[in-house]
Amino acid sequence: MFAYITLQVAGYYAIAGIGLLLAWGHLHLSRWVRPLMDGLIGLWLVVGLPLTLLALLMLFESKEPPAAVQIALMALLPLAYPVAPLVLRRFYRGQAVAQVLEEADPCPHWLELMPAGVRILCGLLLMLAAGLHLPMLLRGPFPWFGRLLTGEDGLLALGALVLTALGLVVGLARLNQAAWRAALALCAVLGLSTALTLQRLAFADLLAVAQLPEYEKEFFSGLPFLGWHPTLLFLAPLLVLLAALLASARHFIRPDKGKTQPTGTT
Repeated sequence: MFAYITLQVAGYYAIAGIGLLLAWGHLHLSRWVRPLMDGLIGLWLVVGLPLTLLALLMLFESKEPPAAVQIALMALLPLAYPVAPLVLRRFYRGQAVAQVLEEADPCPHWLELMPAGVRILCGLLLMLAAGLHLPMLLRGPFPWFGRLLTGEDGLLALGALVLTALGLVVGLARLNQAAWRAALALCAVLGLSTALTLQRLAFADLLAVAQLPEYEKEFFSGLPFLGWHPTLLFLAPLLVLLAALLASARHFIRPDKGKTQPTGTT
């Protein structure tokens, strides 16, 4: 529970930091606000629904809110997804917003040169790097081709993966083809390693690796998904990342410009 609360509080600070940055950009009418908001909204559209459903599930399982609160939350669910992100996307992609920002800040920003799909891809990798900090606080379980690394080995593997993800973000932001290929290879290797390791495990087995104290074991013992296989849940982020990589392939795989077209004869 300490690990979960720690990561949750860190997430709140990250959201607050992003909010302050966006507030500063809006007040100064900086033109980088438009592509950054467009990327965040696109990320919202990609991962918003599963994250919202997961948050509701955790709320209902841990807090047991009254029936009226549950009904109100379910009624507001369509507003959180997809109404709000679609409305905001239409607003920031409007010509009026672009005109106001370009008049106030005439110098183009490098974010505007990055395709929308690449911005979403970078956001997914940043979310992956942030999410990997949770297992770091739980004795570092890391699936490695049939073995579940823990302790120092798991922490080293997770740390290396975080640094790799951050490095790929830099390369992808620069539209580097090698970074795209490396991200594709990393996604494939992690998916294969996760499938081979977790196919025979259940959530209860992963909780045993974390060596939780007794009162937390009692809390988790009542959850309905302890007997499920966690493979699909852990593969889902990788599948989303893979889909984003394939969708953005046209920005990295370019035709060979060195080839010249044959000319006709007279």
